[in-house]
Amino acid sequence: AEFPGLTTMMVVEGLILAAVTFPVTLALGIWYPALTRKYRNNRKSAAFIYGVNAIGACAGALLAGFF
Repeated sequence: AEFPGLTTMMVVEGLILAAVTFPVTLALGIWYPALTRKYRNNRKSAAFIYGVNAIGACAGALLAGFF
């Protein structure tokens, strides 16, 4: 049996990666604006949401550098 070429393997891996990460990024992309809209009149809650988002963005950037 022949093994698929490098290009085919990379395309398949990319499609698998997209299938795994897309639902999570879509959900977070929906929830963040919804939460900020819901708590826009409560400054403490809004600040907490923005802070958690900033920490998550920093952690994601750092982890992406190592993996």
